[in-house]
Amino acid sequence: MLILTTSLLLSWTAAAAAPAATLAPLCAPAPLLAPFGARPLAQQEAPTQAEHPLEAEARVVEKIVAELVADKGRKLKTTQSKDGRVLLHTDYRSKREPKKVLENAADFLHAMDWYLGPYQPTGKEKWKRDDRPMQILILREEQTYFDLVDAIIAAAPRHQASLGAARERNGFTIYPAKLRVYFRHVVLEGMMRLEHALPHDLIHLEMHRRYGHLPNWIPEAVACAVEEQLLQTIHGDWYTDGMVLQTAHGGWRGTDTRTAMDSGKLAKLYEYTGKPYDTQVSHIAYGFAVYALETHPAEFDALCKAAQARYDEKPEEGGLFRLGKGELRQMAMDAFGAGFHDRLVEWWQKAPKRPNLKKPRPKPKG
Repeated sequence: MLILTTSLLLSWTAAAAAPAATLAPLCAPAPLLAPFGARPLAQQEAPTQAEHPLEAEARVVEKIVAELVADKGRKLKTTQSKDGRVLLHTDYRSKREPKKVLENAADFLHAMDWYLGPYQPTGKEKWKRDDRPMQILILREEQTYFDLVDAIIAAAPRHQASLGAARERNGFTIYPAKLRVYFRHVVLEGMMRLEHALPHDLIHLEMHRRYGHLPNWIPEAVACAVEEQLLQTIHGDWYTDGMVLQTAHGGWRGTDTRTAMDSGKLAKLYEYTGKPYDTQVSHIAYGFAVYALETHPAEFDALCKAAQARYDEKPEEGGLFRLGKGELRQMAMDAFGAGFHDRLVEWWQKAPKRPNLKKPRPKPKG
C-alpha cells in the first residue's frame, strides 16, 4: 500500500488453508488465542478437488471472522451497506463513525462501477474474485484485535512474521477474503480519518476482485483518484521508507499534477514502488488513473488484464512476482496505443472538469 491511510496495513495473499476452531476467551492470558486446534498446514487432509491456495485462504479467514463476530462476549455489531456489498463489524458504541464509513464505502464502489462498469466474475475467475460481501472490522478492544491476529497466524503459520507485526500497527488487509481490519491504536488514531481510509482500502479490494494482483501503484492510484473525486482530498500521501505524516490536502486535480506531468518523470511510473517516495511520480500515477478511468476505461481494463495474466501465471508467489523491466510499460503502450504519453500530458495541461457520477456515464472520448 502506498498511501498513508493504508501504509500501516499489512497485506498478504499467498496462503494455504487450515481448519478453524473456537476463539479463546476474551480475558485469556498470552498467548491470547488457543491455536485453533489446527495442525500444521502440511498435515491437513488434501481436499477432494484441487483447491487454489487463495481460495483456501479466503475460506479459513472467513470462518475465523464469522466465529469472532458470533462470540457474544466480543460485543460486535454488524451492519450491512444498503447495496449489500459491504459488511461492517464493530465494537464501537457510537454508530456515527461506522455509519459514515459504510456510506462512503457504497459511494466509492459505485464510482468503480461508473468508471469501469459492473463486474460479475464467472467461471474460473470465481474462485478468487467472487461476489461475497467485503468485510470491515473496526475494533477498539485490544484483546479482540490480538485474538484475531493470533487466530489467523495459527491457521496459516507462514504469516507469523507479517501479522505478528500487526500488533504494533493499526490493522491489516487480506485480499482473498476481501477483509479489512482496523484497530483503533491509541498512538495512531489521530493520523487517520476512517471515512477516508477504509473506503479507500475497499478500492484496493475491489481492484483485486476485478483483476487479482497488479503492480502496487495501479490500485493505489485508482484508490487515490476515487477518494479525491468523491471527497476532494486525499487524506495522506504516498509514504517513504518510514512514512510521510501529512494531514488531508487537496490540489491533486490541478497544478500539482499538471506540473508533475511536465517533470519528465513519466517513464519512471511503471517501476515505481513508493520507496523512496517521489511526490512527482505519485502525482503522475494519480494523473494516469484519472485520465484512464475518465477517458479510456476499456484501454485501462485491457492493461490491468494483461498485467493480471502475468501475475496469474505465478499464483504460488502470492503477488510477490514482479514484472520484468519495461514489461508493464510495453503493456501500457499496447493497451493505449502509440503516442499515449503525449496524449496523457496534453490532457493534463488544463485541469480536467470533474465528472458527475450521479448521472449516467457519457461515452468516453479524448
